[in-house]
Amino acid sequence: MTEIPQAALRARQMYADGVPVQEIRAESGFSLERLYDWLNGAPQPDGRTLLPPIPRRRIVVRKEDPAETRAALVARIMRASDLQIREVE
Repeated sequence: MTEIPQAALRARQMYADGVPVQEIRAESGFSLERLYDWLNGAPQPDGRTLLPPIPRRRIVVRKEDPAETRAALVARIMRASDLQIREVE
C-alpha cells in the first residue's frame, strides 16, 4: 500500500478548514497541481484513489454594479466641480 505523506494530510485538513490555497502551498511546499491532486484523493494509475476527494470551495466574486459605478463617478465629478466653483468665486 502507498504511504500518504504527512504534508498531504495536513494540506487537506487546512483546505477543509478554509485556509487560503496560497498559505497551504507555502506551508506544504506543494505545487498547485500537486495540491489539487491530493485534494482529489491522489488518483492512482489504476484508477483508484488513496483518499476520498474533498469538495471544492466555492469562491464568490461580487460583480460591480454598473449603476453603482456610474453613481459614484457622477458624485466625484459633482464634488470636483463644486470645489472648482468655490475657488473661482
